[in-house]
Formats: sequence, structure tokens, C-alpha cells
Amino acid sequence: MRTPGEAEKTASLRGHMQESIRLAEFDEYRGLLFSIAYRMLGTVSDAEDMVQETFLRWHTSKEEDVANPRSYLVTILSRLCINHLQLARVHAKIHGRLATGTIVL
Repeated sequence: MRTPGEAEKTASLRGHMQESIRLAEFDEYRGLLFSIAYRMLGTVSDAEDMVQETFLRWHTSKEEDVANPRSYLVTILSRLCINHLQLARVHAKIHGRLATGTIVL
């Protein structure tokens, strides 16, 4: 017969094991994710930021929502990189207009 404390320990251990498995799955694709992000963004720091953001999304996703970890991670990373590039383009347009259209009194 199990005591309530044993059941909690078992559930906690099971949760830690699941986290370890998901971390191992992410680590399996970390190199691939970094290479894609670097090719899309062109800088190591931006690529690392996107891989980190991808990890955060992966960590908070529900396991049952992910049928194929590789596809899920590459899709998340690609969309984050595209959003980053679009935001950079918008910032460049805004700052470009301000620089050429600003009247100083």
C-alpha cells in the first residue's frame, strides 16, 4: 500500500523524467535549429536568441500537441525568424524616414 507521500514522489519523478526526455529531444535538434536561424538572420547572436525563444515555446507546449518534434521545432524557429526579419525591416523604414524627414528647429 502506498502512502500519499510516495504517490507525490512518484508523480514528481515522472514529471522530471518527462522534462528530461523533452530536453533531450530539443538538444537533438539544437544544431539544426541554430544553422537554420543563422542562415536566415546572418548573425550568431540573433540565431542564438531565436533558438532560445524556440526552446521556451517548446518547453511550454503540451506534449500531446507535438506529433513530430523536428517539424514542430523547425516551424516555430522559422516563423520566429521571419517575424524578426519583418520587425527589423519596419524599424529600418521608420528610422530611415526619421533620419531623412526630420526638421530640426
